[in-house]
Parts: sequence; structure tokens; C-alpha cells
Amino acid sequence: MPLAPMLVLFGALALAGCGRARKPQLFERLPPERTGVTFVNRLPDDTAFSILDYMYYYDGGGVAVGDVNNDGLPDLYFTSNLGSNRLYLNKGNYRFEDITERAGVADSGGWKTGVTMADVNGDGWVDIYVSAVDFPTLHGHNVLYINNGDGTFTDRTQEYGLDFAGFSTQALFFDYDGDGDLDMYLLTHSPHPERASPSHVTHGPRLPGVGDRLYRNDGGHFVDASERAGLYGGATRYGLGVVASDLNLDGCPDLYVANDFQEDDFVYLNNCDGTFTQSGATVLGHTSHASMGVDAADVNDDGRPDLVVLDMLPDGEKILKTSANAESFDVYLEKLAAGYHPQYARNTLQLNRGVMAGTVRFSEIGSLAGVSATDWSWAPLFADLDNDGYKDLFITTGIYHRPNDLDYFTYVSEPVVQASLRQGTRGLARALIRKMPQVPTPNYAFRNNGDLTFTNEAHAWGLAEPGFSSGAAYVDLNNSGALDLVVNKLNAPAAIYRNRARELTGNHYLRVVLRGSGANTAGIGAKVIIKHGGTEQMLEQFPTRDPWLSVVRRSPFAFRVGVFHENRFADRRLAGSAHPGADRCRGRSHAHAVATGRDQGGRGGRRDSGCPLGCRSGGPHARHVHGRVRSPAHRFQARRECLLRLPPRAVDPASLVGRRARARGRRRGRRRAGRHLRGRGQVAGRTPVSPATGRHVPPERVGRPRVPGGQAERGRRRGVLRCQRRRAARPLCRERR
Repeated sequence: MPLAPMLVLFGALALAGCGRARKPQLFERLPPERTGVTFVNRLPDDTAFSILDYMYYYDGGGVAVGDVNNDGLPDLYFTSNLGSNRLYLNKGNYRFEDITERAGVADSGGWKTGVTMADVNGDGWVDIYVSAVDFPTLHGHNVLYINNGDGTFTDRTQEYGLDFAGFSTQALFFDYDGDGDLDMYLLTHSPHPERASPSHVTHGPRLPGVGDRLYRNDGGHFVDASERAGLYGGATRYGLGVVASDLNLDGCPDLYVANDFQEDDFVYLNNCDGTFTQSGATVLGHTSHASMGVDAADVNDDGRPDLVVLDMLPDGEKILKTSANAESFDVYLEKLAAGYHPQYARNTLQLNRGVMAGTVRFSEIGSLAGVSATDWSWAPLFADLDNDGYKDLFITTGIYHRPNDLDYFTYVSEPVVQASLRQGTRGLARALIRKMPQVPTPNYAFRNNGDLTFTNEAHAWGLAEPGFSSGAAYVDLNNSGALDLVVNKLNAPAAIYRNRARELTGNHYLRVVLRGSGANTAGIGAKVIIKHGGTEQMLEQFPTRDPWLSVVRRSPFAFRVGVFHENRFADRRLAGSAHPGADRCRGRSHAHAVATGRDQGGRGGRRDSGCPLGCRSGGPHARHVHGRVRSPAHRFQARRECLLRLPPRAVDPASLVGRRARARGRRRGRRRAGRHLRGRGQVAGRTPVSPATGRHVPPERVGRPRVPGGQAERGRRRGVLRCQRRRAARPLCRERR
């Protein structure tokens, strides 16, 4: 081929490529060289201590977010399972400084799991509580670091009565008894693998080191109130997630505890008298089987918090066919006979239906919403990532070595291997671990469509990098009004994703900073509600969401700015503002709610009292926020709305899934029939083309005249009307006209 035509061809291709510019991604991952965050949670494949000894070996570590020096910028704390934890001070503009050694919060001993930041002693400075595991070879214990207010911390765990030594997963600080200070729920897990039980023991004896704990804050000292509060004990607890939320809207915080393996998930409804009632079998139709991370938020803007619980169902065909995911039906029936609640190996999205017959009820719609399969998942985060007013769902995934691989099961079941295992695992440890495949998986970012369905936008948003992610948190690192993401990864640098929603979408936000009274300085347990145009948005101030061992910073609350917003504190007092301005910070205090009950806040571009440093008015006042326009309802919308008006147990999302599957089968059959007819067309490999529509048609319909009023004519008329409604200028529409 001559050189000149080749140059012309390459030039045309280059121009064509320039014409198809790549759409900018919503998130940008910042490298460690840019941020200064060089933390890596390293786990060696050591034969002395591995997944063969501790089944939660590859579950990863957590990340907590909090302003430790009260400069208005959120700081980061990462936990390392075996190494030293790290504390990074936010210097602004996504730059961080490692102050771990100076602050004295390394905690390099033992096996660490979750971390929580909260103002435990109510002095206005954020403290740090690290959960740990006391294993026979790794003697770890929980640590409470009290903030001294000068950039240093002091270990005062025993003084506060929180020196628990056992199998801790995560701690959650909240005010469950409404006395104005922070109490603590400690989530724990069991050291041994799943074991069969002839009967379901719901309330066994509370043994040292295992079983969840509820610590009541009595004047700065924490007392174990688990038995009095009605919490379940027993040794077969596999707690991997906990979240606090006012599920039944009675003003008292409830708890959802996600348990792994055969143990039921617990729904502790607060009786508002210092006790809880476990009501999982009453309020839930079914749950996930291997429940992991859990989060609560109002996903459909009806004013009621919904729940999401993660499991391990793969969405890829290869991993689905090579992994052992679901238990057999015989085992399922045996568990039901033993008293366990129905469980299924998939993610569950529990839609809050409100109080019915005296108790709150949920309908499970995970499959209908499109979020049921995300492989081996850890951290679910409900957050408005694109600033459109709808709460999206971010999920971290990945297991460093897959112990449920079928080839691994085949290898272990060989007689020679079984004979060696009876002598001990030390000689085979390295070979067994290598037989577990290592498959990096991407995270998921589900965009809320506003109609109880979600679409995975991880690739489009720049969040689909394969790896092994565990703990995660969302936070506005630079106070720009867009929520960034921080992810703790296994054997890889921690990831910081900068959110560019403010630059790309132009949508506005409203930041609300809550100030509680007494020892609950952050107003934990308060609700923020905004009402506009017949819609209502609700967010709760519970920083510890347990997105797998992590705590998030709930401020700012990102809203579609509207007419009126109000803050509901835990004791049901209100403080409201009419017409809050867009792109600015509003401060709300518990003391002001008690004194006035209502505050008619002004507009304008001033900085409101109660906002931290760096939280300033950032843009012109706007009454309207350019949010996403709701798309037209698809063919199943009417069916869904009809079902959701029925009692909870009458809702069967599987029926809708079956309808969709049958529709897909019919379409697939028609496509196959079309491929069969292509060989009979006038042109080899193609069927005849209709001059009116430009579509391929079967040969037997060529030349057949249209019958006025017949099916073909009615279809043509519908097509013309459809094109006219859409005002399309396509050739097909012009031909039909």
C-alpha cells in the first residue's frame, strides 16, 4: 500500500478518535505520592499463622474518619491486621501527614480488626477505639485512645472499663438509653468454623471473650449491661456487621446485627426503657446466609430507613460455577426444623414498609433492585455519590485466597491429603493455601435510579479497579460538597478517590453540622429531614455504619436543596430553617432546639454559627438544584407499585424476576428464529429488508400488502406516534411519516 494513502487513513482514524472524546469519570484515584497516604495492610502467606488457623484471616482491616485536631478537615486512621496502625492528619488539598508516632496510636501488637472514632468522654475532641482479637498465638486486646487536645493520645482503656480481650469485630458508639452520653455496642465473632447444631440455641450462656456486649456509660465509666438489656449470649456468634438506626421511627435507636454462617441476623428493637427485643423473625421475611457488612439509609425517600446486607453470591458465570456458594436444600430444611430463620446466599435489600400490626415490617427486594450478586463483599455504603439527591450504593469486594473454590475442595478430599491432615496441617499448609485461587475483583458502585432499582456504574465512575478491598468510608476530604471515598486494601496501598461531582454535574449541596448537648457532642442519634415539592429526604447521624470495620463521617449531609429542613434530635426536639441556601453550611445545635424549637434561618451567603473551620459558603444562592430527572416507568413499574402496597409477606420479587426471565427467553427465541431464516433470504447471509422500515423480515412476509386496520398497520401507527412524541429526526421516523 502506498505511503500517502496510509498517512491519510491514519489521519482520518486519529480525527475520528478525537471526535469520540472519553467522558470524564466521576472519581479520580489519587496516588500515594500525591496524598502522602502510604499505608499498606500487608498479610504474609505464613505457615505459622494462616487462614487454616483463623478463618477470618483475609477479612482485611478498617478505616475511620474524624477531625482529631478540630481544624475542620477530616483525618484518617487505618488499622493493620498484623502491622502498625496509622493516623494521617489532613493538611488540605488532599495532602496528609503521618503523625502516628507523635500521637502514640500505632497499636502494633496483636491482631487488629475494626476502628471507631467518637468523642467518648464528651470533651469536644474525637477519640479512637480499636478492636482486636485475642488468639492463642496473637494476644491482642481492645484499646481506647483518649484525645489530649494537643495532637497526642493516651491509652485509658482500663480506666473507662472497655478493656475487652476476645474476638472483637467492631465497636459502635450511640446513646441507646437517651441519657445524653455515648454508650457502646461491641460486635464479636466466634473463633471456630461453622458447626452443626441439633437445635437453635438463641440465648446461651455468655462466655468470656465471645458474645456481643453492650456497655452503658455511667458518668464516664462503662458498665456491661448486656444481660439487663436483653442481648443474646452464646458462643456461636459470628458477628461481621452492625448498624444503628431508628427502624420503627419511635425516636429510640435500634440495632441490626449481621451474623455469618447459620446464625440468624438480629434485629434489636429498642423498647425506650434501656432494653431491647430481638425481633428478626417478626420484621424480616428472610435474610442473607453469610451476612457480612450492613448499612441503613432511606433509599426511596419515604422517610423510613432501609437496610442492605452483603453476602458472597458471584455475578460472574465463571466464579459462580467454580465456587461453593449455597447450601443444599436438605441442609436448608434441617435448619428450618432446628428453628433457624430462612436464609439465602445473596445480598438482601430490606425495604422498610413502616409499622404494621404493632411492629415494623420489611420487604426484601435485592434481586428486584439489581444488587443481589456482588461476589465476596465486605463494605456497603449508602451515600449520594453523584449529588443528584438519591442515595447510591458503594460495595467493596475481594478475598485474597478463595477457600470455597471447588478445585480446592477436590484436592482436600483426596485420600492422601486427608491422611496427611489427620497428622496436622503444618506440613501441608503452604500447598493448601496455594490451591486456593487468587482472583482480584472490582468494587461496585450502584447508581440509584430513583425507582427502587440500581445500575452498576463502577467502570463509568472510575471505581472498578480489581483488587482486594475491605474497609471503606465516605467523607468530604476538602469540604467541597462532594463525598470522596477511602478504601483499605489488602497487600496494596490504601485508595483515596477524589469525587469530581461538583465539577462535572453542577449539582448543589447543603452541609449540616450537628452539635449535641452534654457528653454527646456530635449529636449522634439525630435526624436531618428536608422537604421539598412533595418529597422528603432523611439522614441519620450514626457515624459508625460498619461498612466492614469502619466508621464514616456523616457530615456533610448532601441534599437537593428545597423549602424546609429540620433536625430531629434523639429526644424528639426540633430545630428548623425555612429556605436554606444552596452550597453552604448550616449549624444545628441541641441546645438551640431545646431553647427555641424553631429557628427561621436567613438566606444569604453568610457562614452560619456552629460550622467548623473550612466550611464556608461556596457559591451563589440557588433555589433550584439541577438533579436527575426521573426516567419514565418501565414495564414492571406498575406491577412493583401494586405489590408494594400489599402486606409485606405477599410481596414476591421472585415472581417479577421470573417474568423478566421468561421475557428474555421469548426474545432469545425470536432472535434464534431470525438467525435461522437468514439463510433463506434473497441475499446470502441476510434476510430481505423492508423498504418502509429498513428492518429485516422473514421471506414469507415480503410482498405481502398491508391490510388497513390490521396488526401491521396498527404497529406502523404506533411507531409514527412514538416518533412524533419524541420529536426524533431519525430516517426511520421520516420514512414512517
